[in-house]
Amino acid sequence: MDRSSIPLRQFEKSPGVFGLMATRRIARGEVAASLRAVAPVKVRSRYSIQIDQFHHLDTRDPEKPGFDDFINHGCSPNLLFDVGTLEFRAIRDIQPGEEVLLNYCATEEELSEPFTCHCGSPDCYGVVSGFRFLRRTQQEPLKGLVSPWLKTKYGL
Repeated sequence: MDRSSIPLRQFEKSPGVFGLMATRRIARGEVAASLRAVAPVKVRSRYSIQIDQFHHLDTRDPEKPGFDDFINHGCSPNLLFDVGTLEFRAIRDIQPGEEVLLNYCATEEELSEPFTCHCGSPDCYGVVSGFRFLRRTQQEPLKGLVSPWLKTKYGL
């Protein structure tokens, strides 16, 4: 996917806090963006995406942040990350101007930097630490979004 065809743009949510919003309608199932292929690493970071039990993708370049560095967490997301294709895909229709949100617990077993969530969702976790820290009643609704290795490990 050519960067110019990515239907997302960065915006400033509040001073110094950024996110990504849809520049056009993104239909359910549509690929919103793809990551460039990078060699997996064994060290998780604030910006990495876990792809299996021992490997993470870290595309962060401090000199030139990528679009994926600005995808924020939401406990009720509108986007998922497919670890097989390295694509961000809409899980429902996303309207122009709407922030795209990814549930970090769908790929991360344990975050390197847990944080207090302020997403405003009725299903908000409060503190986001990773999939293994969710109650089973919080894990079950993520069944369709969770990476294959998390599904296998946690019997979903």
